[in-house]
Amino acid sequence: MDIVHAEVRRTTNLDGRPCAEVEVVTGDAGAANLLVYFAEAPDGGIEMVG
Repeated sequence: MDIVHAEVRRTTNLDGRPCAEVEVVTGDAGAANLLVYFAEAPDGGIEMVG
C-alpha cells in the first residue's frame, strides 16, 4: 500500500486509552480513506492500535 497523504484528525479515547486518529489516503483510486489510531507504547514509543 502506498500512502499518499496522512493527517491527524483529532484526539480520542479507544478503550480508555488516549489516541491520535489519523486519516490515511492511499494511492489506490478505488479504496476508501483509512482511519488509523496511534497511542503511546509501554516502552515510550508510539504504536498503532485497533
